[in-house]
Amino acid sequence: MPRETKTYRAIREQLSEAFPGVGAISLDEAAKFYGVSTRTLQRDGTFPRGPHGRVVLESFARWMAG
Repeated sequence: MPRETKTYRAIREQLSEAFPGVGAISLDEAAKFYGVSTRTLQRDGTFPRGPHGRVVLESFARWMAG
């Protein structure tokens, strides 16, 4: 099982505060939170998009913590 990076929990907490009670967000919301365009995220081969274009917050936090 992979270990959490040092920044994962802080990022996950920020995401939980920004999107309370939500498990997944849209690509537009993820791009706005990260400060880039949706096209930038779509072109990134490592960006964790789930089914129907939704982004699971845990995966998003893990990706941001890189």
